[in-house]
Amino acid sequence: YHTRFGVHLLATGGQTESAGALGIRTNRVKIAAYTISGFCAGIAAILLVARIGSAEPQINTSLLLNSVAAVVLGGVSLFGGRASILGPAIGALMLTALVNGLTLLNVSAFYQPLAVGAIVVLAALIMRYQK
Repeated sequence: YHTRFGVHLLATGGQTESAGALGIRTNRVKIAAYTISGFCAGIAAILLVARIGSAEPQINTSLLLNSVAAVVLGGVSLFGGRASILGPAIGALMLTALVNGLTLLNVSAFYQPLAVGAIVVLAALIMRYQK
């Protein structure tokens, strides 16, 4: 909200055609967003390999579900146009509390992603009908 790039990014994510009509170069904004995202993914991959000690394509595939769940629980719209930094951080804390609670209740590790997925679907449905 406080930078030109941030406002352009929100506008492009919400309505690409409208942002283009306002004079925003949507292709450049998309390329910049994907470049920044790829750079952050590369840094995360380096840190994960350093932590685990080996590189394997299937390491921590559950992190993908958890990252999407944290964002959805944080109130970020899956359809674009709404974003904040505080929401996904709070969503990550709530998701961590959920997973830790399931572990303390001796729920099998095979059923924990099922619970997380159900929470994501429920949050997405609530967000959809809230609009």
